[in-house]
Amino acid sequence: MKLSQLYANKKFKNIVFNDGLNLVLAKVTKKLDLNQDSHNLGKTTLISVIDFMLLKELNDEHIFKTYKEKFS
Repeated sequence: MKLSQLYANKKFKNIVFNDGLNLVLAKVTKKLDLNQDSHNLGKTTLISVIDFMLLKELNDEHIFKTYKEKFS
């Protein structure tokens, strides 16, 4: 199984996967915003979505179950 890209119809940046190794990096774009650093930029959420797309079993703590109303 191969993922070529992830996209959504809501606020979610399209992600294109290349052949070989793909890395998830965070880049802070609002350096003047002291409340934003490399945390809370969506890296873990992206990994959870990739796991879901690759058919990983969902446990009760998975983001799709935790925020069920947002994903239904």
